[in-house]
Amino acid sequence: MSTAAYVSSPYLGADGHRGTQAHLVLNTENTMLLAHAVVLAEARSYLAAFADTARTVAGSIAYERVLIRLDLAHGDQAPAHTDLPHGLPADLLHQLAIATIGELVRHGIDALEIELILADLDDAYATDAKVNGRTGGA
Repeated sequence: MSTAAYVSSPYLGADGHRGTQAHLVLNTENTMLLAHAVVLAEARSYLAAFADTARTVAGSIAYERVLIRLDLAHGDQAPAHTDLPHGLPADLLHQLAIATIGELVRHGIDALEIELILADLDDAYATDAKVNGRTGGA
């Protein structure tokens, strides 16, 4: 069983001042900066919202696969996602997901892995847009 806790560690900032930095400790082997955990949780929330509101079963499955790939990129150690307001337009969710997942590069996730996840997201978005073999509406 994995446990999570927030801890503070001392650091020397770029301005030369000492301070503390919050870390999310996922288990004894992995740690994640709190800012990274927040971005990851936000990205997971967008992907979960896509999967929950997909117009097609194939689209829902495709979004779940993107979520699994994102989790695997983090060693399957990911913070829980939060529910988003219902009724967000799919194109807005898509833009937010792209921006948030892209931000994970700043937290040390391999840029190629992020590009592959974003490509999977675009494929899932296109898959979900196809209803009855046509793009767009029914």
